[in-house]
Amino acid sequence: LVDLPLEQEGLRCSYIGPSRSCGSQARAALPTIVAISGEAQHHVSLFIRAWRAERRGWQVVAPMRAASDSPMLFEEKGVSQIVKLMRNILHGGALSPLPHDAQGGRLHLVGMSNGGASVLAAAARAPALVASLTLVTGFVPDGMTTCGPLRAISPFIRLLGSKQDKNHLENVFQQLELAGASADFQIIKKANHCNIGEHIDLEPFWQWLEGAQPVEDSTTESPPDIARGRAAAALNGAADGSKAVSSVGPDEAVVATEDSAQLVC
Repeated sequence: LVDLPLEQEGLRCSYIGPSRSCGSQARAALPTIVAISGEAQHHVSLFIRAWRAERRGWQVVAPMRAASDSPMLFEEKGVSQIVKLMRNILHGGALSPLPHDAQGGRLHLVGMSNGGASVLAAAARAPALVASLTLVTGFVPDGMTTCGPLRAISPFIRLLGSKQDKNHLENVFQQLELAGASADFQIIKKANHCNIGEHIDLEPFWQWLEGAQPVEDSTTESPPDIARGRAAAALNGAADGSKAVSSVGPDEAVVATEDSAQLVC
């Protein structure tokens, strides 16, 4: 976990991922996650750290509020800062704050608690920049009037939460349905809002992200999104009989294994 040099007022970022070798001039592309923690949004949650993204060849950028008087990242100004960061990562070239380019030309957004509200609003503001959207608890923030733009990301949207989070997540799910966007909605068994990370099985969590990653299919003329759709369909088929179900209703439970992480907030 290292701090990133970032010339963006009101925001600071940490980075998790493989480092670029000292002798290499190339910016190798890696699948990339923008992950936002909850509470005061000044830290990187233990759940994000427990992903061990560098071991899977992924990189994670974790934006945070720079100061106590900086806007919350689910407020309008905070969302604008996140979208600006996303554009800098994808289109900044050598000026990108990351040591590696974002593979596939899109980003995976993951948010915890009010960070879930942040990534929901950012994805709705700039859906063309987003490969997938994951809320690990969260809510629809004030000022977000429609989920319509999220149809462009569907079906790569998932909502994970405890029974304590059910009302907020049901509201998100209903807003997505009204907008014509589909999503996986999972209530995690035996979890509460603050310890849900302990009850999420990380292997299915990663498999879902990997299935949503835009990839070029070199063996056919299929465009990246078609190849990505096939990867997701294969993943859903492979998930049958596993401990974590890839798509369940809001009243069903997902069982975690001993590989689960710690704390979500």
